[in-house]
Amino acid sequence: MGIDAFVLRYKLEGSPFAVQFLGSGDFDTDTLKSICRELGLSPSQPKREMVQQIALYAGDYHDEHAQNVIIQNLIAKKKGWMAIKTGEILRFPKYDNPQQIITSEGQETWYGPITCNFDGTRNLLVYTSKIHYSLGITQG
Repeated sequence: MGIDAFVLRYKLEGSPFAVQFLGSGDFDTDTLKSICRELGLSPSQPKREMVQQIALYAGDYHDEHAQNVIIQNLIAKKKGWMAIKTGEILRFPKYDNPQQIITSEGQETWYGPITCNFDGTRNLLVYTSKIHYSLGITQG
């Protein structure tokens, strides 16, 4: 089983970034339908249209509620893998606003805390990691 990572091929921000992120493997149709229902949008439209409408709220309108709904659905979604670091916390890191990861590629840093709506007792921190790659296309 491979890792279905979000691949950002171009420098994007705002709604165009949100379209790419919401269209990635991190958001299956059921997750997008859940987001639509919570935002009062129709969940019975094709995936591409759901992505466009959600991205409009999160990216163009900078709707904090929409961004929070996306984050909550992302963390509640079952994942095929997860990286966890255990041990004693010697110093808590500085956090950035997690809403930034919905509309931009952000930085390699911690985002949070995010209170889990599904149980209300946990706060999560998210660390984004970038892996640079090239397609290896050569002209011959």
